[in-house]
Amino acid sequence: MIYIISRHQHNNWDLPFYFYAKIIHNYILNNNLKCDIINEVKSIFKENDIFIIFTPYFKYLNFESIKKNRIILINSEPIKVEKNRKLVVNIINNYRIIFLIDYSKHNIKYLKRKNIETYYSKFIYSKLIENYFDKYEKKKIKDIDFLILGSINERRLLITDKLKYNYKVEYLNTNNYKKIYDYLMRTKIVLIILSNENNNNIDIYRLMILVTLKVFFIHEYVYNKYDL
Repeated sequence: MIYIISRHQHNNWDLPFYFYAKIIHNYILNNNLKCDIINEVKSIFKENDIFIIFTPYFKYLNFESIKKNRIILINSEPIKVEKNRKLVVNIINNYRIIFLIDYSKHNIKYLKRKNIETYYSKFIYSKLIENYFDKYEKKKIKDIDFLILGSINERRLLITDKLKYNYKVEYLNTNNYKKIYDYLMRTKIVLIILSNENNNNIDIYRLMILVTLKVFFIHEYVYNKYDL
């Protein structure tokens, strides 16, 4: 049995991971394998069960009971940031990682030094996501000039504080699907401003939703040559 860990609507950053998990889940089922999405590890599993886990969940959930199980790690964090690098290395050293999936070629170059089998993958468009949001009413009036997805921080405010004098600027940091769809449909331009300068990768997790919903966006310039 294959289990995918995805905490549906627990944190504001859960949404992209949940959709990513749904895409993988659908792919596995279509290949006639048994698979389920679970919120956390509670019950006792068999030793031959395989788990697919996103990196951030190792910060918040306890996986001690499945240390002997095979794990496919999906890394969503920039390894250039020291705390993320330490987290990923700790996972590799202490869990039975059979291979790793990463969204950044820069990360992969580093991970290959750890002798871990790593695959490059980025989902951009998904019919599954498109179908999910079809149930919501599409707004016809675009009254938001710029929308920033994510939490407010000093780096993002440097840009938005200048824009708000002439434009309507909104921030959105929620796991409410209906609210996310409502704001995206009302927005002319979504700005993807990275949380910090070391987070120097293309934000495919947010792009996956924006591209699928045909939302116009501007992504901060990424000078990581591996992802251009």
